[in-house]
Formats: sequence, C-alpha cells, structure tokens
Amino acid sequence: PPPDDFEWKELMEEPLMALLPEGHPLGERESVKLAELAADPFILFEPGFALNSLITSAFRKRRVELKEAARSAHSDIIVALVAAGVGVAILPRLVIDSLGSPRAKIVRIDEPDLTWHIAVIWRKDATLSPAALKWLELIQERSR
Repeated sequence: PPPDDFEWKELMEEPLMALLPEGHPLGERESVKLAELAADPFILFEPGFALNSLITSAFRKRRVELKEAARSAHSDIIVALVAAGVGVAILPRLVIDSLGSPRAKIVRIDEPDLTWHIAVIWRKDATLSPAALKWLELIQERSR
C-alpha cells in the first residue's frame, strides 16, 4: 500500500511472467521459480520504473544475484531483446498480452509475493479536478 498521506483504489492484480528466448531450457515449463532464472542475464526497464524495484527486491529477498544485460524504457524493445537472445525479462501478463505474439516463450513466475498491482492513487485531502473525480466515480461503479 502507498504511504498514509495517500488514498488508493486497486484496479487489478496481474501475475508476472518470464519472457524467455526460444530454446531456453525452461521455455516449455508452465511456471518457474525466480531462483531458477538466477543464471540468466536480465533485461530491465530504465531506472525509476516501479517494476524494477519489485524485481530487484524479490531477488534480494531470496539472496539471489540479479545479472543485468540491458535496459529499455519500452516493453516492445525489451521483448525484442529477449527474442534476440540478449537475456530474459519479467513483465506483467497484461503488458505481454498487449504486445500481440512476442517471439519469445512466456512462463508464469510461481512466487506468491510477485504480482503486479495496478491502482489509482491520489493525495489525501487534495482538491481533485472534475476529470479526476469522474475517473474515481467510474472506477467505483465498475468495482461494484
């Protein structure tokens, strides 16, 4: 959850998926543990992306070293780098689904603490614009 001076409404929770290059030894599996990917170099987002913090914290928690191969600000470039064999990546299922048919193997990460939470967050006691209020109203209606 965000700090106490914020309010929030979760929209959805998405599983994280490993993107593996064709021919990867784990590519035919349905799911993998994070530690099983420890030998692989990773393609991450640029610094500042929240997903990086989630991934690096998960590796640290498991006392597994994260090897970085490359970074990009664009998920389609990350997928292309995986397809080219540069390394592996972890992305939310929603992101992968939006990319169509990536030329990579997609395997679910089997770790209960590794999920992607999508939420709307706003500062408590802030004066929200009419548009922001409408968004919140729409979200409330859809979540009933």
